[in-house]
Amino acid sequence: MPVYTYRASDDTGRRICGHRNVSDSGAVKQYLEKKELNNFSIFLSETVFPSSHFGLFSKGIVTTKELSVFCRQMSVVFFSRLTLQEGVKLIAEQTESVQLKSALTEIFSHMQRDFTLSEAMSMYGHVFTNYMLNMVNIGETNGTLDVVFANLADYYEKEAETKQKLKSSVTYPLIVGGFTAVLILTVILAVLPVFDSLSASLSVKLPVGARVISGFARALGQYFIIFMLILTAGAVGAVYYFRSPKGKIPLDKLILKFPPSRYIYSRIITARLSRSLAMLIKNGSSLAPAIDDLRPLVKNSIVTEKLRSIAADVRKGVQLSDALKTAEIFPDFFVKMTNVGQQTGKLDEILEKTADILDKEAEESFNKIISLTEPALTLILSVTIGAALLSIIIPVIGIMNSIG
Repeated sequence: MPVYTYRASDDTGRRICGHRNVSDSGAVKQYLEKKELNNFSIFLSETVFPSSHFGLFSKGIVTTKELSVFCRQMSVVFFSRLTLQEGVKLIAEQTESVQLKSALTEIFSHMQRDFTLSEAMSMYGHVFTNYMLNMVNIGETNGTLDVVFANLADYYEKEAETKQKLKSSVTYPLIVGGFTAVLILTVILAVLPVFDSLSASLSVKLPVGARVISGFARALGQYFIIFMLILTAGAVGAVYYFRSPKGKIPLDKLILKFPPSRYIYSRIITARLSRSLAMLIKNGSSLAPAIDDLRPLVKNSIVTEKLRSIAADVRKGVQLSDALKTAEIFPDFFVKMTNVGQQTGKLDEILEKTADILDKEAEESFNKIISLTEPALTLILSVTIGAALLSIIIPVIGIMNSIG
C-alpha cells in the first residue's frame, strides 16, 4: 500500500504531522476527521513503508549507519554557508539510500511550503526514529539544532558499532551450527541407508545401536518433508508469537532474567538510555519529560513500563536515583553515578561518562563470550563428527563380523 503524509491542526491550532500506510487519501481524510483534526494537507509520498521478513529481503529500512551519516552531514551544514533548505537538498542528492533520498527530497519540498524542519521530518516517522524526531523538535525549539545533529551522529555511530558487534558474535555460531546440521543430515539421509540396504541384502543382523540409528535414518528419510514442514511451521509460529504483544512479554522477561543475557543487555540498554538522557538534559529538557522521550528507544516492554513508572515518580518529587533503584533493572553503578550527578549538579556530564564505562563493560563481556564460544563450538563439532563416524563404523564392523 502507498504511504501518505499529512499536516493538520487541532482545536488549539497546534500543528500535527504524520503518515499513514493506507490504500488511498480518502482513508487518511477519514482518520484525521476521526481524530477531530482540521486544516489538513495530504501528500502522496514516494517512500515505502518498511518491511522485513525475519531480517531477510528488507525493504525501506534506513540503517543506523545511514542515519549516523545523515546526522553528521546535517551538523556540517550549520558550519557551512548553506541554508538549511539547501543543505537538505544537497544531502538528498548525495545519499545512496533510496528511501532516505525520497524522504529528504520531499522534506525539502515541504520546507519550501513554509514547513519547519521538525514538522517536515515528523511526517516521516517510518523513515526516521521517534528519538531523532523528538530531538530535532527540541533542538529547533531551543535553537540548538547544530548541537543536536552532532550529538545524534555520535549516538547513531555508537549504535551502529553495537549492532555490528552483536552480528559478529552471532555469525560464527550460526555458521558452525549450520555446518553441523548439514553433516548430520548427510550421514543420516545418504550414508546410513547404504549400510542398511547392504546389511539387508547379506541377511546380516546389526548390533542394537546400529539398528536404532538405521531405523531413525529410515524414518527421517521417509518423512523428511513432513518433518521439515513441521519444523518450519514451528519456527515461524514461534517468531510471530514472540513478536506479538502477548508473546513479547515473556520473551522480554527472559532477556532480563536469564544470567548470560541479563548482564550484557542491562549494560547496553543502560548505556543507551544514559547517553540519550544526557543529550536531552543538555538541550534543555526537564527530567520527567526527558525520561518519557526515552521510551521509544527501548524495544523491551518491561523496561518501557519501568521508565513510565520512573517518570511518574520523578514528577512526584522522588529523586531520580531512588526511582532507578526501585525499578531493579539497572546496574548499581548507574544508580550510584546518577546520585552523584544530581548531588554535584553535573548530571549530564556524569551520565555521558557512565555510558562510556557501561559500553566498555558490555564490549568486554562480548569478547569473553566470543572467546568461550569458539572452543565450545569446536568441541561440539568434534563430538558431532565423532558420532557421525561411529554411526558409519558400527554398521561396517557389524557387517564384517557377520560375514567373518
